[in-house]
Amino acid sequence: MPETSSALVGQSFGFPEIWPRSLGLALSHSCRQRVMMIDSIVLLRLAYLGVANAFSMLRLLPMTDRDKDAEILALRHRITVLERQLGRTPACGRRVR
Repeated sequence: MPETSSALVGQSFGFPEIWPRSLGLALSHSCRQRVMMIDSIVLLRLAYLGVANAFSMLRLLPMTDRDKDAEILALRHRITVLERQLGRTPACGRRVR
């Protein structure tokens, strides 16, 4: 791993900014701010997706097998309807593994 001096360490979450300088690029102050804003948006989105998936998994815990089977059938029906709307041939004989 290449050694980095303190001048190469960026302000964006402590990640080293080696890649722009190794390519001969110098980021302006406004460009750095945009990169930091995009980084924070991506991290916020990742946190949101993690929390949303955790709640969706918690929702499945109290469900019985019969409830899960009914939800699977409803989702398969949705997929069939969407495939029909797109003009695709439905994937008949799908198997759940």
